[in-house]
Amino acid sequence: MRKHSYGKVLAKLLILSMIVSMFSFSGGAGAEPASASPGKTTTTALKDVDQSYAAKEIQSLVDSGIIAGYPDGTFKPEASMTRAELAKVLTKALQLKQDSQAASTFADVPASSWYSSYVGALVSSGIAEGTSSRTFAPNQPVTREELAVIFIKALQMKESADKWKPEHQPFADMNKVAIWAKSSVIYAGALELIQGVKQENNIAFLPKAAADRQALARLTYEITSNKNKYIAKDKELMKDPSKPKTSQTSSTSSSSSTSSSSSSSSGSDSTSQTCTTITEIKDAGYYGNNCITSAGTYGPEKESVPSYVYGNLIIKTPNVTLRNIVIKGDLTIGEEVGQGDVTLDHVTVEGSTRVLGGGKNSIHFNGTVLGTVIVDKRTGDVRLAINDGSTVELITVQSGTILENERGQVTNVVLANGLPAHAAVELRGVFETVNVVASNVRIHTADYAAIQSLIINAPVTVTGNGTIVSADVRAEGAVFSRLPESCQGCSATSSFAVGGHIVDVSKQPVKGAHVSFRDITTPTTGKPAAVVVTDENGYYQVALKPGTYSAEISGEGYIVTYFTVVITSSGYVWNESPETAIKLAGENEVRIVLSWGEIPRDLDSHLLGPTVDGKGRFHTWYSSRTYFANNELQVDLDHDDTSSYGPETTTIRKKNAGTYRFFVHNYSDESPLGESGAIVKVYNGATNDPAYSRTLQPSANDDSNKYRYWAVFEMDIKADGSIDFRDINTLDKTEEEASGITQFDTSVTAAVYSINPFNKSISGIMEGTTAGELLQAIRPVRAQTSIQVTSADGTPHLDADTVVNGDLLTVTSENRLHKEEYSLHVSAILSKAATPSVTDTVYSDMSTFIVLGEPNGWVQFTDASGTQIFSAQCDSNGECTIYNSYYFDPYLNQTLTLIAHGEGKLRSDGVPFVIHHRYI
Repeated sequence: MRKHSYGKVLAKLLILSMIVSMFSFSGGAGAEPASASPGKTTTTALKDVDQSYAAKEIQSLVDSGIIAGYPDGTFKPEASMTRAELAKVLTKALQLKQDSQAASTFADVPASSWYSSYVGALVSSGIAEGTSSRTFAPNQPVTREELAVIFIKALQMKESADKWKPEHQPFADMNKVAIWAKSSVIYAGALELIQGVKQENNIAFLPKAAADRQALARLTYEITSNKNKYIAKDKELMKDPSKPKTSQTSSTSSSSSTSSSSSSSSGSDSTSQTCTTITEIKDAGYYGNNCITSAGTYGPEKESVPSYVYGNLIIKTPNVTLRNIVIKGDLTIGEEVGQGDVTLDHVTVEGSTRVLGGGKNSIHFNGTVLGTVIVDKRTGDVRLAINDGSTVELITVQSGTILENERGQVTNVVLANGLPAHAAVELRGVFETVNVVASNVRIHTADYAAIQSLIINAPVTVTGNGTIVSADVRAEGAVFSRLPESCQGCSATSSFAVGGHIVDVSKQPVKGAHVSFRDITTPTTGKPAAVVVTDENGYYQVALKPGTYSAEISGEGYIVTYFTVVITSSGYVWNESPETAIKLAGENEVRIVLSWGEIPRDLDSHLLGPTVDGKGRFHTWYSSRTYFANNELQVDLDHDDTSSYGPETTTIRKKNAGTYRFFVHNYSDESPLGESGAIVKVYNGATNDPAYSRTLQPSANDDSNKYRYWAVFEMDIKADGSIDFRDINTLDKTEEEASGITQFDTSVTAAVYSINPFNKSISGIMEGTTAGELLQAIRPVRAQTSIQVTSADGTPHLDADTVVNGDLLTVTSENRLHKEEYSLHVSAILSKAATPSVTDTVYSDMSTFIVLGEPNGWVQFTDASGTQIFSAQCDSNGECTIYNSYYFDPYLNQTLTLIAHGEGKLRSDGVPFVIHHRYI
């Protein structure tokens, strides 16, 4: 839920928020705050502390040089402090040794920063930790519960805090205290080191609120002046630390515990209990067991005014969203959810959360606070996505699970005894502690995943490319596919193996795929060093000696493909993760597979072919991956790889007769295309034997700055489905060359006649004009393009034949694969089209402007060489609207020619046209 701010009255009632440094100015960790020199006495009185309840303590700390006021003589007792400022004050107060090296693991603590040595001092002394294995968050304000932990550690009483079993909870809001801070907050209350804030009839601690400077000054004073008092109190409490607990609602979870968590906070299956069906959640109430049986959104719209469920809540249907709700009891996502979705949006669950249903993309926690989450789905895996600042203290895993932590915080993950052997748990994102209790299970760490601390108490296989900062191996049978950065017990109890994951193009795991590893010198024909089969989740593992291997993926219904694995003595390097298995094409399909080496990183597949109506060409590539016609998928780029090796696959789903052309683009352009080792294979039907294969060989002439395209082949698909291939195998400089699009060009020009590109007609032809005269006046843009005059029925005209209205001009492309027909308009009397005009000055930022021309005609714009730049149709009123002025951006302030055309008329005289840049 959204944090609330608390005013001066509440701040003055709070005795603890813990220690934040008192510097001469605030402003975060960017620049070092000034502080008093140790040993010097400050005589200047601070002018804003008289009304503070900690005035005496503040002045004492200023006099001792631990803290300082601001240059203007103020202290700002109600301001908050950052973690970096806290580090400096604690280092000075406790006289710790400054240690920059100890802070070097934090990416957000630069060695050159003023606070690095203070952060390192707290870390090396064991008083403070980072917010994760890689971050310390120096600019983040310190919360009350964070400081409770730090202050108890500073007093060296954390062990006592963990042992202490209170008779009652010291504060009414202990359910809001994080598990990792709970024992410290409870013990600080028992020491009478802290008190709370009075709220109605209760005393609260406000664990998530930021601490103010006056409260922290008081505690700093306690640390330096009254430590012996708390030591004596600690000894008294530890005489009988195990007093019976009567109202404690949760306990601190130890990350190193080897026992499995219970499957329910109450020990019973809440889905089997009688429950009251509710149709909405608003305001407060809902005692006992409540259940949701209809899909929908439950809870108020406003986060600031949450609803409360005082009992338990059970979700018994998919597609449910809970929002802005506080659940005092337990939450159960029942088996009835199946593979459906459940979303918790700004929900707090004070009891346990049980996940018994959901699919691989279904359970979402957004801005949600959960204590214990138990995952126990009996059939299939479930995915938990922890997003948008959600916090989960403990996840107990008892079934196959995907845990995805994106912008959330997960403190502890326990793979409990209830997790079946060979079950897989995939981790995505950052996790503080993962504790393995279950035997013979698998942990897969996705790319960019990180585990700060992995504790292994049973045989386990750990695969994937994620980072394990430290591992503590306490049992035999631990197998790693990539060694942890630091590992206690690895050398004696664990072995090293290659592990990986095979998925199809839709990222679904491939079960039963064979992966054969061969020495790289004989990548496809040598005797395999090892062969393994993927399990039901697509994972595999195999022990291999250090070296470079070619790995072959094969299996029933899949094309044989390859990837490369490099294994070093300290770990392995995957060239791709996960690897992609390519399914065989369908019986009436054609599949084109492109693969390549490590560099360039990104090659792109391009396929051009005939449209279904035979009047045009389709083009599939990464920005236009599908071609549909008649509401059916005809062709698609079904897998586009951007991280080396490929494969990229293009599939022709419907074999329309015509000519197809395939070329490759060196998109990333990191190295010459000729060095890519690119291979293109074409599979006609459900076969593993390619109908065509071409490998790009290195070329002495290859230069990545010149040749970024590889034109591979053309193929003719005939009406009976058979295919003829024509090898091209040329390196080209431009896409135009590689695509062969110029060979399809049917453009024609004329100096006198009006060639209408919109309705494919030619006007301005005088009666008596012969075919030969017409052909002399009309020129194809490309010299190899041919033109011919025919009658309406297609009979060719001789040069001496007179053309008549309705005759045709047929234009055939250079490769003879594309034709265009223009109808001829012949008139006895010819007149010019009206001279076009533009009513107002045209500016480049106008986007849309209008030219006046012939009704139902068209206008064209040409440059100084007569080359057409743009054309537009005119409506029945002669208004020709240009909707995109940016086409003229390259020609700003240049004089162009504007020409009007009308049906059956000669083109108009050209008039000058300028599009201006508007100077502001």
